[in-house]
Amino acid sequence: MAEWLMANGASPQAVNSLYDAGIVYALRKAMLADRAAPKVAAVEKKVRSAPKLVKPGQSVDANQRKAEGLQSLKERIRKTGGKGDSVAEWLIAAGKV
Repeated sequence: MAEWLMANGASPQAVNSLYDAGIVYALRKAMLADRAAPKVAAVEKKVRSAPKLVKPGQSVDANQRKAEGLQSLKERIRKTGGKGDSVAEWLIAAGKV
């Protein structure tokens, strides 16, 4: 802990004069928090990038269902070349008409 205090700007005289248990305890907690800060940031980054968990059997929200429907209509238009009712369905579903 003395090395950490001196690395963070404390003089050797100040480090040697520490005798109060409460101050030593607070300084130790600060040192441990300093060491843990990079690890916490890395874990938070992983948590943010993780996909949202969905329970089995839980229904899909309306926006996702609509987006999937539009995507399937676009694929059908590409496959058929725009023949049939697929273009009209896509225009209606996308809110263009």
